[in-house]
Amino acid sequence: MDMLDFLETVELFKGMEDDQMETIVPCCEEAEFKRGERIFRGGEDASFLYVVMEGKAELREENINEAPVVSTLSEGNAFGWSMLVSPYKYHLSAFSASRTSKVLKIERERFTKLLEADTNIGYPVMTKILALIGRRFDELEEKVIQRLGQDMINEW
Repeated sequence: MDMLDFLETVELFKGMEDDQMETIVPCCEEAEFKRGERIFRGGEDASFLYVVMEGKAELREENINEAPVVSTLSEGNAFGWSMLVSPYKYHLSAFSASRTSKVLKIERERFTKLLEADTNIGYPVMTKILALIGRRFDELEEKVIQRLGQDMINEW
């Protein structure tokens, strides 16, 4: 698939003109991971924003034995948004969750310079990043509520 065709399917970039997306392409590179392979580790410097191109990725806490999966992401989903927010550290670890996962890596320094230089790109992208963060928080909140409910039932 052509890079512009792919970017057009990514929620963060929907509604952008081709010339705007063309300015994003130089910030991007593709990477491939095998099932279970770590994409990044929680606590590391957040140097990239990732978008699943093929396969799936999982976000979870790596330092807890048998930690539950916080989120499973499929094609077009972005993750690693910590690269846009101080202190620029990943909070969770990300792993390939399919036989092969192909991801788009968007480099922080070049991308943030682009977002700062062109508010017609920066504002819509940051608005969509905020919506993404909100959805992930809602998902996590729902999981916590379910867990608390299960714990309460188990105590009866």
